[in-house]
Amino acid sequence: MATDDAGPVDGGVVPPRHPPRESLLLTARLWLHGDYCDREVRMRNLSPGGVMVDCSAVREPGSLVRLEMPGLRTVAGKVAWCTAGRMGIAFESPIDPALVRVGAAAD
Repeated sequence: MATDDAGPVDGGVVPPRHPPRESLLLTARLWLHGDYCDREVRMRNLSPGGVMVDCSAVREPGSLVRLEMPGLRTVAGKVAWCTAGRMGIAFESPIDPALVRVGAAAD
């Protein structure tokens, strides 16, 4: 199938480059590498490979973090991007976002 920058040329379907993200507003605990105190953060969207969080203590891309989300044990990751008050975190291993929603509903 031929493609261009705008998508498929021949009417075919091109799969998304990233897993779908689920919008949500749930809290999680974040540990920043080298920082002995943990912080409560608000998760804005979630996918199997990562999460966007609101956090006043942003770190540079590549910084190691750990995140404890409802329904899951602590998940390791790296800061993928940061901007004023928000960070994108890429998980070390994929997670199941449904477990987070179920865990939040149980709290």
